Amino acid sequence: MLAASGLFSAMFAMVKALGPGFPNTEAAFFRALLSLPLMAALLWRSRRSTGLSLRPARPALMAARGLFGCAAMLGFFYALPRGKLADLMIISRTQPIFITILARVILGERASRLALACLVGGFAGAFLVIKPGLGWLNLPAAIALGAAVLSALAHLAVRQLNATDPPLLIVLYFTLIVGTCSGLLSIPVFVVPDLRQLLLLVALAQCAAFGQLLMTTAYGRDTAPVVAASAYAIVLYGLLLGYLLWGEMPDGMALLGGVLIVGAGVVLAFARRGMVVPPSVS
Repeated sequence: MLAASGLFSAMFAMVKALGPGFPNTEAAFFRALLSLPLMAALLWRSRRSTGLSLRPARPALMAARGLFGCAAMLGFFYALPRGKLADLMIISRTQPIFITILARVILGERASRLALACLVGGFAGAFLVIKPGLGWLNLPAAIALGAAVLSALAHLAVRQLNATDPPLLIVLYFTLIVGTCSGLLSIPVFVVPDLRQLLLLVALAQCAAFGQLLMTTAYGRDTAPVVAASAYAIVLYGLLLGYLLWGEMPDGMALLGGVLIVGAGVVLAFARRGMVVPPSVS
């Protein structure tokens, strides 16, 4: 999971390196398109060994998962070139907090007092990163927060889909939905990538694909809380890459907010010990 988080951090850094002039819809389209060869190879091997069916058991839920995930990706890809990498990595880790809230609302799962305390701490951390009403608003972080909500909805759909569909099929349909939706949205704003941008697009797609494989393997080899807690290394990677590549450092309030969010998320992960937690798709 540490390796997977490193690859996802590299992917986010490459999206940021594309710059605000490169459409976020096009970045998402190439991320999906260039991941398909690896997906095709894995599907071919799985169909030969297990006879994997390509028909989802619950098409409507599969479509909802793909649309929520696509919207989350587009929001985060929009924010990345416009904000500090570490700030956005911190905000992205609010996803488990929203999962806890939405699981109660949608699935009827009860939250413990410890979980409720973690929610308060996590939201306080998000406030410190975004800083609404303190004289200025960290708009990219606010957009990333919205993307985290959408990602949490996608994650809950994955949790339900795991009961009827194999992970590889869920990832396949997610990739196809992202590719189709972002491709259509890219038509009016399409930019022909230059060599540098093309290399970044190829690299970010491969980082996403191999990061997903490593993450899925991690959840199959160890308990979900341990793996989920390890995923918070992405915040440290974001701090390091942001500083080395762009000279960025979050201010003191954002760093304190990061401590609150990461602390709340790690406690939530271990509080859910015994529950099967599916990997989200980045």
